[in-house]
Amino acid sequence: MKTIKRQDYVRHEAASFGKTGAIQWCRVSTVVAFSAMAVFILVLGTMLMGCAEVPTDNTVKSVKVGFTNIYFIPCTGGWLQIDCGYPGDYEKYLTEAGKIGIDPADVKYLLLTHHHDDHAGFAAEFVKNHNPVVIVHEKALGPLAAGASVEDMRPVNGCVKTVFSVFSGFHEFVFPPFVPRETDLVIGVDNGDILRRIGVNGVILSTPGHTDDSISVVTADGSAFAGDVAMNFFGVCGIQHRPIYIKDIDQVYASWERLQEFGAVTIYPSHGDPFPASELVPAQ
Repeated sequence: MKTIKRQDYVRHEAASFGKTGAIQWCRVSTVVAFSAMAVFILVLGTMLMGCAEVPTDNTVKSVKVGFTNIYFIPCTGGWLQIDCGYPGDYEKYLTEAGKIGIDPADVKYLLLTHHHDDHAGFAAEFVKNHNPVVIVHEKALGPLAAGASVEDMRPVNGCVKTVFSVFSGFHEFVFPPFVPRETDLVIGVDNGDILRRIGVNGVILSTPGHTDDSISVVTADGSAFAGDVAMNFFGVCGIQHRPIYIKDIDQVYASWERLQEFGAVTIYPSHGDPFPASELVPAQ
């Protein structure tokens, strides 16, 4: 495990990242809200608001805020929260969390599966108000400190490219910067020690492919909280559980294999409903 020693290092990472690492990663989540196709999907229930399905054999809880599923895993003294929504979704988050009995003051740890604005959007505000320990991958440091999504991805297929190019002007993929503190935890490789120390029986895996900084949590009961490396979303474009936008499709498939190797039974994606891990099969 690697921990942050100096904020100067993070500021250096942000400077290296620069101001150009913004805007174009997906042209995806908020943009979808403006599309008729997204409305169709909403009607079908693939992006329904409210509490997402969760495992029945433990007390994991979840809410859907905007287009992002936010999960709560019980840990020592409270909850481990996985991800935040868009920058403007904080108040909605408070409302939805309250409906399922989650007091944000009881969130002791916040794990960001990657740096994109639909996952880290209100992280800075949440940390300021509730002071959880934040867990991130070291490759997220620069983008988080810059408050911008890295512009290094491509649509997974022509359908996605066509749909989202039409609506590409509606959204900027930026968010309030977050600079991890001395108390936060930064990992560079797979890590089981952090979860064991906080009372969670599981492991944090590095699962790149959607982004370089993508991480997932696999718990002992086979629940895999995979961020965006696997989706159940926008099936009309033949996604087949792949991320809508990708950095490296071969890494995506390798990450799927790793999730299964570490015992994933059910995938709990950030976008869409849970699905069996056995469905993670490379597209032909």
